[in-house]
Amino acid sequence: MPQELIKLPTDQLLTKLGAGGHKPGSGSAAALLGLVACKLIQTVVTLSAGRDQYQGVEAQLTLANQDILDDVEPFLLATVQEDSDQFDRVITLRNQRNNEKDKVKKRHLAEQALHELRTATEIPIRIAETCLHLADRAMLVFDLGFKAARGDSGVAISAALAGATGAISIVYLNLTSFKGSEWAVQTRKKADELSLRAQHLQAGLLERIVRLQNEAIAREQPAVGGEP
Repeated sequence: MPQELIKLPTDQLLTKLGAGGHKPGSGSAAALLGLVACKLIQTVVTLSAGRDQYQGVEAQLTLANQDILDDVEPFLLATVQEDSDQFDRVITLRNQRNNEKDKVKKRHLAEQALHELRTATEIPIRIAETCLHLADRAMLVFDLGFKAARGDSGVAISAALAGATGAISIVYLNLTSFKGSEWAVQTRKKADELSLRAQHLQAGLLERIVRLQNEAIAREQPAVGGEP
């Protein structure tokens, strides 16, 4: 049995992602971005714990972290492999379709490939939903957590949003293989809703970056009574 992707050494996993194949592909990469966000959020929560100035928000940070540990991270860990395996089924059927000479068998293989692609499209929908929720948790940690670690929480927001928007782009691409079925229309509408949520959260990320920028600029101002 092949080794699980998530258990590969980092250099081997990155090599697989850059090898020009389909396994693992973009869906697995989106899930991995979400996992990076999970770990950075956990770091900020850990750094905040036990510090006097964060006692008033410790319960909120702990709750956000527990949500990630119990639900978000296990889902993304499993999805790294699930997405890769599912899309491999799609590609295998497409290759069989392309090599089949009999028209009836060829059409049947094409229908099977579309059926598997439908499942392969529902996976990134769930990745996007999860990563958007994760980005929201990361923003809370950015606002309430250890201020000296806002670089970590900022990267967590960015990684979660990258995972979400990347997964949304996969959904739209996959939908171009369908011909306006009710399922395809409803899935496209769901992707539209997720895209709007992502845009709202992107604005929230930019707002926080500007906040840090303003803090940096304020440090450039001379102190009262100091040198002009």
